Order: sequence, then structure tokens, then C-alpha cells
Amino acid sequence: MKRGCCFMNPETQKLLRDALNATEEIQRYTSGITWQEFVADTMRQNATNYMFAVLGEALSKLRQISRQHALALSDIQLAIDMRNRLIHGYSSVDAGIVWATARQDIPNLCDELNAILEVGESPEAIGG
Repeated sequence: MKRGCCFMNPETQKLLRDALNATEEIQRYTSGITWQEFVADTMRQNATNYMFAVLGEALSKLRQISRQHALALSDIQLAIDMRNRLIHGYSSVDAGIVWATARQDIPNLCDELNAILEVGESPEAIGG
């Protein structure tokens, strides 16, 4: 995680929690199964895609209201781009890219979100 986060307002905290929840759901939907199982299960793919859309939307809004917190996330633009691709290019979504992103990039983003929330909720961050 990059350094430099500060006190977070309730809307920032909500967006970070929404993004964290999305990363946790993506991991839940894609762990304990093989690529072949994922690609054969359209309901799981749709659920994963939806959570990627939620993640990208939350991070897009976060970037608008708290640039400092957004800059602490190393792959924020990739998450927003994924959301845009899923929503606007839905007919050409590559399940392999979704799978690879879920397995390779989401765990790190989840860790970064957790770290930001932990720092933002610590007594030192809120003047306690």
C-alpha cells in the first residue's frame, strides 16, 4: 500500500467497505474451483462479473471524493477499466481475463483495502 492516507469521512469509508466486500465476494466465487469449473458455471461467472462492476464503481466514486485514498490503491485504474469493460463491452467479456484478474490481482487489492480501512479507523487516524 502506498503511504499518505488521512482521516476518512463516512462516504469514503462506505465506498472502501463496498470495494472490500466486492473483492471478498470475488475471491469467494473463484476459490476452491478450477478454471474449467468456473467457465462451465455461468451463474458463478455472472456473480463474479457483477462484483467486479460493483468494485469498479465504488473505486470510481472513491477517486472522485477522496483522491488521497484512491492514490493508495495500486490497481485502481485497472479495476475501473474492468468495470467499464464489463458494463459497456459486455458482449465481448473474456472469462479468462476475469478469472486471471480474480486469482492474481484481487487478493492484493483486498489487502490494500483492508490496510486503508485499518489505518483510517485507528485511534491515531481519528485523533484519539
